[in-house]
Amino acid sequence: MKPSTAYFWMFCILLAGRDSFTQLLGLTVHPVPMLFVFCWTSTILAWLFGTVRRGFRSPLLIWRSLEASQRWTLVRLGLATWGVYAATVWGILIVGAPVFNVIDYGAMPILTMVAGTLLLGERQPSWRNYILGMVGIAGVSLLYVADSSIASETHEVPWRVGIALALVSPVLTSYCTAIQKDQVDRGLHPDEILMFRFPLPASLMTAWYIMDSPALNLADIPSLVAVSTVGLFLPLLLLCYGFMTSSVRQFSS
Repeated sequence: MKPSTAYFWMFCILLAGRDSFTQLLGLTVHPVPMLFVFCWTSTILAWLFGTVRRGFRSPLLIWRSLEASQRWTLVRLGLATWGVYAATVWGILIVGAPVFNVIDYGAMPILTMVAGTLLLGERQPSWRNYILGMVGIAGVSLLYVADSSIASETHEVPWRVGIALALVSPVLTSYCTAIQKDQVDRGLHPDEILMFRFPLPASLMTAWYIMDSPALNLADIPSLVAVSTVGLFLPLLLLCYGFMTSSVRQFSS
């Protein structure tokens, strides 16, 4: 097995665990402080890992050394990352991790292939991939329509919002995946990508937390930090390292 294949497998396993624990934590933790801790933990870990690995070179010096186009690309990556995790947390808390993941991971392969083709110029998906993608879309449609027959009027809107968020997540994730692969190909090291992926989401969640001000129990912080370490930072680091030797198409398959 190639190292990149092992990285991709571990990436998927860690994400599945993250989503399960996110649902459990959602029983006692509001989504806003949950995302706040997730984003800031990932930011701190990425900066510590990258700074130590780079011989304590300032991230600001690395940022200034980038081309203007790369900086703008990393800003877009940060915004998309914030969208991914906001959609993931709220979607899981609305419809539950099992339903959310059926949609998210079911749509991910074909969307990632399409992103690789459109954004990176990789080889187009085969007709079999398109057919399987359409089957997946049909399954999602059934879940969406099922609300009218199995959900009460009170829960109708949250259920459909959760299904929509489960579709938003793979779209934005595929976009982020393509951007990460492009930046790796352009010479940016995986740890450098993560250094600049999380500060913007962390800043946005800080502003949201200040405006919303939901309560956060200090006893929940260790669990949130653990989930964000193992379920956010580590999977994305493995993904970036996998892209050093593999394509987006190989990852999606």
